[in-house]
Amino acid sequence: MSFEKRNNDKKKNMRALAVFLIVIFLVNTILSLLYTSMEANHHCNHENCPICETILICEKSVRNLCAFLAVVIVVYLFAILVDLISGKEKSLFIRMTLVKQGIRLND
Repeated sequence: MSFEKRNNDKKKNMRALAVFLIVIFLVNTILSLLYTSMEANHHCNHENCPICETILICEKSVRNLCAFLAVVIVVYLFAILVDLISGKEKSLFIRMTLVKQGIRLND
């Protein structure tokens, strides 16, 4: 098996894992919000109420996901800022084209 084929297989596996994790996060968030909205007006006995405890867990899950996404966005924006400030010709976020690499394109 060639290096390029293994590298492509690894990229496909990483993409599949990323998509799977995104789907899991979205399903978790949607189900948490649905459960919270459906059980918001339940009959509560105010002591050791399992529904209230579950609602708190769902709310905490949604808050943690939002905090995680905020951290990811801040880190990504910081990486873009550092990349722009550094002024390197080979940027992390600019795709290298054949013309930029100086490869001659003949018909």
